[in-house]
Amino acid sequence: MKKAGFVITLIITFFNVAAQEQLKHEGKVYKSADGRLYVNKKLPVYLWISTSPNGNADKKLLESESSKAYVNPFYFDTEGYNSIRTPSKVDTSTKKVIQPQQDIIWEVYADSYAPTSTISYRSAGVRKVDKRLYASNLAIRLTANDALSGVERILYSIDGVAFVDYKDSISLVDEKEYTVSFYSVDNVGNAEATNVQKIFIDKSAPSTELQIVGDASENVVSARSKLRFIATDKISGVKRTMVSIDNSPHFLYVGPFAVSNLKEGEHTVSFHSTDNLGNDEAMQTKIIFVDKTAPILIDELLGDSYFVNGREYTSGRSQLKLTAIDNKAGVKDIFYTVDGKNYQIYSSPFYLPNDGGNVIVNFYAVDKVNNRTAGSGSNSKFHAAFMDLKGPRLSHKFVGLSFRNRDTTFINPQTKIELFGSDDVSGMKKITYTVNNEKETDYSQPLTFDKEGVYTFSYRGYDNVNNSNFANLWFIVDKTGPEIFERYSIESIGKNVGLDVYPAHTVVFLSATDKDSGFDKLSYSLNDKPFIPYTGYINKLLKNTRYKVKVRAFDKLGNFKETSFEFMTGD
Repeated sequence: MKKAGFVITLIITFFNVAAQEQLKHEGKVYKSADGRLYVNKKLPVYLWISTSPNGNADKKLLESESSKAYVNPFYFDTEGYNSIRTPSKVDTSTKKVIQPQQDIIWEVYADSYAPTSTISYRSAGVRKVDKRLYASNLAIRLTANDALSGVERILYSIDGVAFVDYKDSISLVDEKEYTVSFYSVDNVGNAEATNVQKIFIDKSAPSTELQIVGDASENVVSARSKLRFIATDKISGVKRTMVSIDNSPHFLYVGPFAVSNLKEGEHTVSFHSTDNLGNDEAMQTKIIFVDKTAPILIDELLGDSYFVNGREYTSGRSQLKLTAIDNKAGVKDIFYTVDGKNYQIYSSPFYLPNDGGNVIVNFYAVDKVNNRTAGSGSNSKFHAAFMDLKGPRLSHKFVGLSFRNRDTTFINPQTKIELFGSDDVSGMKKITYTVNNEKETDYSQPLTFDKEGVYTFSYRGYDNVNNSNFANLWFIVDKTGPEIFERYSIESIGKNVGLDVYPAHTVVFLSATDKDSGFDKLSYSLNDKPFIPYTGYINKLLKNTRYKVKVRAFDKLGNFKETSFEFMTGD
């Protein structure tokens, strides 16, 4: 009887292996050119048996009685070489077991390791710092190695775009920061973890700034100043800065250096920087002027002065003028002290104080790079006659009705404002006043204000040497009396001849309000009788009587308002 032949078919079920942002790569079976069979070690494996090599032939899934729990599927346990074997070899012609007996072996190579990718570069200059790569331009080459099934493909992404297959070198030429991501996949679908390389393309030269440390005014510096060069490069960083003074050979800048050894006058400073990729800045040239000379000071007395017996006399109107001249940087400040007090900055001619004797003024000047005149400056002595430096004493008075509430004074149109001034030295000359910031007017007699409202009032007194003092006040002119209101203790019970009728036991209440100076008092008259003060209410009304009530309300300035109203009482 003819023995049946059979074919074992290796069937592997695939599932997706995904990595973040990578493409999807399925595990699979791969047969190399040399006939070796590779399978992704993570995949489940099934064995089928058939008596025909035809792939469409009938086949049955191979079961196991002794290892039922570990088949369908089963997994290869060894990385690399694995075998499926059965005893023994049978001659395919005679169908007899070959002696000595030998196992039949089917070789399968299991592969669970991903390939390893490497990146290499071709550029004129490359610098790597903290896992970042810097270059002026760059060609990238990607390679990968796999120990078993071999590399199927290399993929890469530039700046987060979708991964594509690597075929040839990648050129990066635009000046910017690039993010290059890459990984490789082997022939059975094992994908490497994504590699990321930050690459900066830097084609720009550094920028260098000359800074003056210490005294400087524009391009003028003092002998105490230092030159400092600040170089910046936005990508690869500064490698060096070279400097030349007055066309000397360029030297490497290592830190601020003093200009004290330079002669007074103009100097040419040339400098440039180079970055770590060899990008070279264009040469810069700055002109500086070294100023070592202090200003010259001149003092001059302005106003009345008189010399006699070697002594100078001056009036209180005299001023001292200080003038400084500088050869280059220009004058920054003049400082002076009067009678040994603290120095202060001179800004304009100033009056000399009257201390009843000699006045001594010391002064010095500083230019814009802080060169100063030697010592404390020239000493000038001024002997002055008695000087009147104080303005008059001022006061005011309200004549007539006035009322003060906190910081506000209320007056009526009849209230007068009198102004007073006195001076114990040169005597009083005049007083002027200004109302609501209008034109200044000479004061000659007490003032009244008829227009109701708020007034801002300023007045100034002058003595006979035109010293002055001023004072301010503000007040409100009120000429309107209070508003008057009446109220009944009970509602009207009807009408009679057009008037409201109230019960005879009704009580009438009066009240008043004043918007400015405030309410002071009320009085009233019943049916044309004399006015009497209102003390709280009106009562004891007669029955069936017609009443005419006149009411006067006064504010605290005597302004009043009068009104009247009528009503009737019933039974």
